[in-house]
Amino acid sequence: MVVFVIATLCTVLSISPLQLDAGYKQNYTIVYASISAYTASDDECGRSDGMTASEVIATPKRTIAMENIPFGTSVDIEGEDEDYVVEDRFGDESQSEIYIDKFVKTKDEAFDYGRQYKMVKIYSYNK
Repeated sequence: MVVFVIATLCTVLSISPLQLDAGYKQNYTIVYASISAYTASDDECGRSDGMTASEVIATPKRTIAMENIPFGTSVDIEGEDEDYVVEDRFGDESQSEIYIDKFVKTKDEAFDYGRQYKMVKIYSYNK
């Protein structure tokens, strides 16, 4: 499993910026990721206005934070029906694992979600 994740990480890091239109989903890479949840609170983000690193307002059931993956990349999380989009960052590009942080409205939701390990599809697009 570790070799698969490391090999896949190399593939993931070389994908190009993507279009948001789900109709363009063509190819994807499956990876095993560590997933948690965050809110727009001051103590988590340094501000509480909900603005992401990609300069859009964070939206529950859409916004996720990932490092080294282009903004606008579409991501499907195993067992979840939402179409997530990379719109935010952690601020630590040296991560050796694949981490995803899902945006949620309340701290209760974030604590309830905890940390989960799931398979995810990271999409790339062909023009």
